[in-house]
Amino acid sequence: MAGTTVQRDADRAAVYAAEDQWTAAIDRGGPIDFFGSRLQLPVQTRFGSLEAVERYVEHLATMHPGVPSVTVRHRKGKARAHYSAGVIAIPMTAPWACRESVLLHEFAHHLNALSKEPAHGAQFRAALVALVERAQAPESALLLRRCYESKGLVVPAHVD
Repeated sequence: MAGTTVQRDADRAAVYAAEDQWTAAIDRGGPIDFFGSRLQLPVQTRFGSLEAVERYVEHLATMHPGVPSVTVRHRKGKARAHYSAGVIAIPMTAPWACRESVLLHEFAHHLNALSKEPAHGAQFRAALVALVERAQAPESALLLRRCYESKGLVVPAHVD
C-alpha cells in the first residue's frame, strides 16, 4: 500500500531462540543456579482444551483493565500459533502450542498491538517480561529477560 511503512522484524529469530531457552527451563521448573543465586522457577501450565486456553487468556485480560478483549480460536495445522487483530489462534492438536509460554507470547502481541515498532521489537519484549512477572513469577521474568539479553536483545523497562 502506498504510504504504509512496515518495519522489518529483524529480532524475530533471536526472540524465538531466547524464548526456547526460557521455555525449556519452565517446562522443568524447580530450582536453577542463576549467576551464583538459586532461583525457584514455576512449572508452566499445559492446556488440554480450547476452553482451558480461553479461561487462561481471560485471566490474563483481568490483569490489564482497559485493554480490548481478545478472542481465542483453534488454528489449523501444527506449525504456528498466531496473533492478529484481537484474535489468538492456537493449533490445539500441537502439544508445543498448548503451553503457558505460547499464550503469554501471543497475549503480549495483543498488549503491544498498537506499537509502531516490529512485532518482536523491544517494546514487545518489555511487555512480555512484565506479563510473565505478573502471571507466573518474578524469577521466571528475570530468566526470560536474561535469555533475551544473551541473544543481544535489549529489554527496556516496561511502563503500563
